[in-house]
Amino acid sequence: MSDVDRRFGSWLELVSELLATPGTGDFPRAVLEAALIMTFGCQVSWNWRHRDGTAGFELARRPDLTALAPAMLEQWDAVGGPDHHPLLCWFAHTGDSTAMTVGRVPPSVACAEGAALLHELLSPYGCEQQLALPVRVAGVEHHAFVLARGSEDFSEEDLALARRIQPLLQVLDRQACVLDERRVSTTPSLTGRELAILHLLADGLTAAAIGRRLGVSPRTVQKHLENLYRKLGVRDRLQAVLAAQEAALLEPPPRRAAGVLVGGPYAS
Repeated sequence: MSDVDRRFGSWLELVSELLATPGTGDFPRAVLEAALIMTFGCQVSWNWRHRDGTAGFELARRPDLTALAPAMLEQWDAVGGPDHHPLLCWFAHTGDSTAMTVGRVPPSVACAEGAALLHELLSPYGCEQQLALPVRVAGVEHHAFVLARGSEDFSEEDLALARRIQPLLQVLDRQACVLDERRVSTTPSLTGRELAILHLLADGLTAAAIGRRLGVSPRTVQKHLENLYRKLGVRDRLQAVLAAQEAALLEPPPRRAAGVLVGGPYAS
């Protein structure tokens, strides 16, 4: 077994455990940060940009550097904004959000001013060599883990491992998004994955559509559905939705009275 395979195996076990725990709608960022630190032996930060343009980062276990985030972002604005970061230049140029390192971005793609500022700002902290693992990219909005170390770029093995871990992070994010859209009471008998599938089932999605939404195969969805039906004591999707509504796992459908929608935003 190669070193990459061995290190990746521990990630499969971790993500399997996270998917099997009761769902809360929260992305397990702290757990994943700790695992990334242990796997790669480097600094790890959580970077984001929201739809309104606000951006920032938090460096795990380094509140001193995290506190400098606003000042650093101001300096990025002086060279044209965070989009001039070499990795963001790469993602925008290629349209490919696969994990990538700063050292592998060609000079023809990277912004010279951005590359120079990155080195100036982060080399004193040993964080100028970076490997980005985008978790969610939607237009200008993005969320990503960024691994950082000083001096030497990440190895080919490190990059290969990061690219194998990245889809696992994205699956966890998709599940958290589904559960966050509808935070309802849950029960320890349902895992986070089963609860996410239950919500999508109630929306009328097919197994194939649920798989696309959560980033898994229809066969995997079907296996979860079988477990879900067994736990709810039902045989099909309609019965599952009705049983879940009765158990307060799903919100009941809006009631109608005299042709008027009751219980919605315009209820009287």
